[in-house]
Amino acid sequence: MNHLEPLEKELTALQVKACGALLEGNSIENAAKIAGCSSMSVDRWIKIPAFQKLLNEGKRAGFAVATTKLARGSSLAVDTLTEIMLDVDVSPSVRVRASEAILSNAVKLSEMADLQDRISAVEVYINA
Repeated sequence: MNHLEPLEKELTALQVKACGALLEGNSIENAAKIAGCSSMSVDRWIKIPAFQKLLNEGKRAGFAVATTKLARGSSLAVDTLTEIMLDVDVSPSVRVRASEAILSNAVKLSEMADLQDRISAVEVYINA
């Protein structure tokens, strides 16, 4: 079952179509054309809580897909950099740049993990 169905039931078919068009990156004017309504209607619908919630849920879903693709690509990128770094047939300067990229990103990742740990500790303290 689609977890957005309750929201879609609160909206008209035109509103759902306009929302989908907006989520595909269309302007309000283009979303209105796609849905078969006026841009004034879409502009008005954007202020409706159920429409806003459907838009936000759609954005979150799209972001989750993009995040998954980035994670998969990041893993491949690290593998590629590691292969270049270890390949003795590659020039030393290229191997050094690959090594620097790996180290630089490892440091950033470590710093982000540390910040996340600190934020979590503060949240536990605040909620206690």
